[in-house]
Amino acid sequence: SGGSQVQSSSYAEENLRHAELEELNLRTKIEMARLQLKEGVRISSKQIRYLCEEATRYGCEGQRAEIFATEIAKSSAALDGRNTVNANDLQSAAFLAILPRATVFP
Repeated sequence: SGGSQVQSSSYAEENLRHAELEELNLRTKIEMARLQLKEGVRISSKQIRYLCEEATRYGCEGQRAEIFATEIAKSSAALDGRNTVNANDLQSAAFLAILPRATVFP
């Protein structure tokens, strides 16, 4: 029984070290994304128009959905280390900012 406690303790310590390393990696990634956002992440007027059209299609009221979706798309790009928004960023933005505010589901 003593041997299994040592194994469990060793396993727990290894998991803790792994979790600490993952946390450090995430903190670094977030800091890098913040720097990228300060330097600027480009989103085209066509991409913004797409987000606006999606918000309208889903019956979102006001402009909050479009504004938040634009910021989410830029943040998604920055987290990926890019300075330009792509289709995956737009999809994430629509999912996180537009769908929760939807009043119509086409």
